[in-house]
Amino acid sequence: MTFHGRGIIHPLDVRQVTSMGISMNNVLEYKGYLGSVEFSAEDQCLCGKVEFINDLILFDGVSVDEVGQSFRDAVDQYLESCAARGVQPDQPFKGSFNVRVGGDLHRQAAQEARRRGVALNELVIQALRNELHVRPPEDGVFGAWRDKRLDGLESQQAPRSEW
Repeated sequence: MTFHGRGIIHPLDVRQVTSMGISMNNVLEYKGYLGSVEFSAEDQCLCGKVEFINDLILFDGVSVDEVGQSFRDAVDQYLESCAARGVQPDQPFKGSFNVRVGGDLHRQAAQEARRRGVALNELVIQALRNELHVRPPEDGVFGAWRDKRLDGLESQQAPRSEW
């Protein structure tokens, strides 16, 4: 089902609006959902789409305030509809994703993880944090395991299945 800030929209409208690109300068956030916003010269309004989920949620408005409210209304309508139907709403960013890196890079990363005594997953997380300049959370994804290692138990090695 397709949701729109002002109600369910027609398939023709979906094709017109889903051709919008994502500009990270035009992002709204509400209840963990991110919405992109573009200007439609043809319709003389701001059109948006909730990004990074499989369901299609669209919204629009003629002003910044109106498009923001339309976004929040569309997300609320979507969550209410999912609850009424007894289905889990799609959530963006579940915390895992597949990355295809090729055999050589995979081998090099696994060897580096083993050299450091960490799981391949931990090495990838560290690389992403370094590249994105993100500090690890206080509890950390692998916090307990990392804390033991830092407390002098460096002989503990990641299970081979995680390489």
